[in-house]
Amino acid sequence: MKRNSMKKVLCLIDGLGSGGAQRQLVGLANLLQCKGYDVLFVWYHKKDFYRKDLEINGIKYEQIHAKDVFRKFWRIKKVINCFKPDVVISYLGGPNKASCFLKILGLRSKVIVSERAVLQKIDRNQKIKFFLYHWADYIVSNAQEQTDLINRNFSSLQNKTVTIRNFVDTKYFCPSKNQTEHDGIHILVVGRIAKQKNIERFMRAVNIAISHGTNIFVKWYGGTSFGQENYKEEVEKLRQEDRLSERFVFYPPSNNILEEYQQCDVFCLPSLFEGFPNVVCEAMSCGKPVLCSDVNDNAVIVHDKENGFLFDPKSVDDMAEKMEIFCNLSKDERLEMGKRSREIAIESLSGESFVSKYINLIEEV
Repeated sequence: MKRNSMKKVLCLIDGLGSGGAQRQLVGLANLLQCKGYDVLFVWYHKKDFYRKDLEINGIKYEQIHAKDVFRKFWRIKKVINCFKPDVVISYLGGPNKASCFLKILGLRSKVIVSERAVLQKIDRNQKIKFFLYHWADYIVSNAQEQTDLINRNFSSLQNKTVTIRNFVDTKYFCPSKNQTEHDGIHILVVGRIAKQKNIERFMRAVNIAISHGTNIFVKWYGGTSFGQENYKEEVEKLRQEDRLSERFVFYPPSNNILEEYQQCDVFCLPSLFEGFPNVVCEAMSCGKPVLCSDVNDNAVIVHDKENGFLFDPKSVDDMAEKMEIFCNLSKDERLEMGKRSREIAIESLSGESFVSKYINLIEEV
């Protein structure tokens, strides 16, 4: 693959909170830098959960401080004018629209925008965003279902839309040699406190499973999404009403989530919809079975009854049943599922394949 080793790439995202899109773009920046690209990482919200990762890997970065959307836009423009990137890679709606606006205003850099969740509805805002995508050079979806939806609903964009699924660092996210023995089955969930994550139904399912004698404990790690503060209060109230306080605990985002993956018995993601969930990939890479919603591209990596169980996220009973079935497996059967998860992660989710696909887009004329 012929390329200019010092080609400049600017990675743009709204903030560096603890979400999956942030983890993937920080990882992409590091992989590109390791391949010889000159990378600058830019964000504009206050959250900087992954700043340390940029610093550890020696990636140049700039956090933009501005109070309103117009000042943010012009400061992004100023940073881009100073850095003069050959390529701008943006993740999430706001940065994607900003990149396309800059292209309209004469930006000569190649622009690659990335969609990180599957479309749930096509409202006015979505129509505006996808109209602006006509100025992007490529649109990257992290789920095939999202690519298919774009192709069906915005057919004029299909020649520039590609699927690049998320990657996981299988060397870092690896099984522990020392599994701590504990009472019962410990379920780990990592995700924002948001309605999309289907927390109320999941809590009811956990309560049903416990009422049937299943000895389970749940740890949920994640911050509260902006505008979802009332929802956090609702699920906390439900946790108390269902008398789950001893068995179901919410924790803030952790900088040492690896240890939590390694020490749990099973990972669960009950979301109503996703793109291609990082947390499932990371848990699998750590050798854990997965209980997961049968939505979007989840079935690509979670093979029902092979390395976990899929369930209908809108059915509390189905969720509870799959939890009970898993908990009734023997220890050896659960370990075998975890081994298969690790195998799938190594086979399908490598960073090398991920970055190579981006390099193809960067270098293609």
